[in-house]
Amino acid sequence: MIVVDKAEYAIMQTIGTGVSCKVKVGLNKATRQRSALKIFDKKFLKVAKEGVIQEVNLLSELRHPNIIQLQQFSEKAVQIKPGGKQSKRTVLVLEMAQGNDLFDYIAQTGAFDDPLCRFYFGQILSALDFAHQKGYCHRDIKAENILLCENYQIKIADFGFASLVESLRGQDKLYTKLGTTKYMAPEVLEEQPYTGVDHDLFAATVLLFILRTMASPWTQASPQHDPHYKAFCKNPDKFWKAHLNTQKMMLQE
Repeated sequence: MIVVDKAEYAIMQTIGTGVSCKVKVGLNKATRQRSALKIFDKKFLKVAKEGVIQEVNLLSELRHPNIIQLQQFSEKAVQIKPGGKQSKRTVLVLEMAQGNDLFDYIAQTGAFDDPLCRFYFGQILSALDFAHQKGYCHRDIKAENILLCENYQIKIADFGFASLVESLRGQDKLYTKLGTTKYMAPEVLEEQPYTGVDHDLFAATVLLFILRTMASPWTQASPQHDPHYKAFCKNPDKFWKAHLNTQKMMLQE
């Protein structure tokens, strides 16, 4: 059990594990509502506490129907083990998305048709535009970070890599190489200055390709080791037109 600001949560199954935290399903004993409990590793907090606070501040501002919502946050939550041993933990209590993520969903359903792609891509762009207008970029858009609610609306989750659109240097360029490699634009991959907005939109475009074809446009984001990514870097317009022509031929068969 974990107690967060007097709210008691029964800890259920683990639904995610990362370097910084574990995410578990928590059942509020009073309301019977399920939430996602993001429980941070104590060693991680010693070196990255500022990042957690930034994530909390960001989520507090991003109130959008297609962004996962922050319900509670505490640096003094109490975890009570079955034997009664207690320990203080830092916990984010997040809205619970009842469905799978998009990665699991397309693995079950197959590639989406055009209307369904437009529907979900429109929701993703709406959420990203809202975040960008508020001054934040996500920097890790991928199928695994797009969750589905029970009514099949999407929720963008995991803002652990998020940043201000404008860097601390007062510029609109960012420099840190963050995100998932397969979704990275060349300038991010090569550690060149980039804008957070472009980072998000590029990754969203790769995600759209995956939703429509159930395949990645390249095996790995590396111009040295992947001919498709090399072709993209050389001529992006020609690359996408070639894929579009291939798609048209497949539909005509």
